[in-house]
Amino acid sequence: MAATLGRLQKVSVHEAIVERVAFGVGGTRLYGEYCVPDGKAKGAVVLVHGFNANLEEFGPTPQMLAEEGFHALAFDQRGFGRSEGERGRTSKELAVADIRAATAWLQGMVGHLPLGILGHSLGGAYALAAISELGVFRCAAIAHPVDTLFGELNPVERMAYHFLGKRAERKMAKGKPAGSIPYKVHYSEIFVSWEAAQAAKRAKILQKDANLANYRDALEIRGAEWARKVTIPVLCVASPHDRGVKPAHSQAVFDNLAGPHEVFQHDGGHSCFRDLDGTRVIAACSQWFDRHLGGAK
Repeated sequence: MAATLGRLQKVSVHEAIVERVAFGVGGTRLYGEYCVPDGKAKGAVVLVHGFNANLEEFGPTPQMLAEEGFHALAFDQRGFGRSEGERGRTSKELAVADIRAATAWLQGMVGHLPLGILGHSLGGAYALAAISELGVFRCAAIAHPVDTLFGELNPVERMAYHFLGKRAERKMAKGKPAGSIPYKVHYSEIFVSWEAAQAAKRAKILQKDANLANYRDALEIRGAEWARKVTIPVLCVASPHDRGVKPAHSQAVFDNLAGPHEVFQHDGGHSCFRDLDGTRVIAACSQWFDRHLGGAK
């Protein structure tokens, strides 16, 4: 169960008030940013960031959702951003537990308002896993979801990662740290706009290294398989310019969704919320939540 540790600070960003908050999961403190609508709320949304990223990848999304009448909580998963935990360590089990804690914290703030979830990249896949396990969300929006992490590597990279991952497992079996490798994704690859890429680099939305302790868990990530258990309405955000996750792989996730789903196409890159088409992407997500949460009873 999430334990509220308090509201830490209020800052004015965009036209909404952002409250920096903290809550606990498994003895670890997670940090987030919470935006409250001015006036009657339509619902509440949890935002889940992607691999080796943090809540900054959403840019103004939480604030813009709040301006449209939704409580919005973006948070750093354990080991990322400002949150505590082993740096860069991720798995389905850890992520779903973090989402559960974030959702419980948000429910404590908003009562019985209907809930939605917004996930990006690996966070999109994790959101799908959490939907079926938690059973509290009315609808979801997922942008550029991962099917398998190894599917995004070329054959040489895959071979090298298998070698390094197995070596890391042997080191951990001896009680030694797994170690890390430089993260292969660069800002220029996940944005279409050069200016947006530079702004994201200044905001440090990506960690520089990837934790090799993730190797075994990375083998078990199956976004398309998790999608088969999702029956709530899902908006799928996609772009032909995505160089972070192959569009065909995201399509496989979309095609396996068990419930009603629609696709919104945009002209930006993988990091869609901060790229040149970000305002349209955020507006599409907001309209989706308004459609499925705003009229919820």
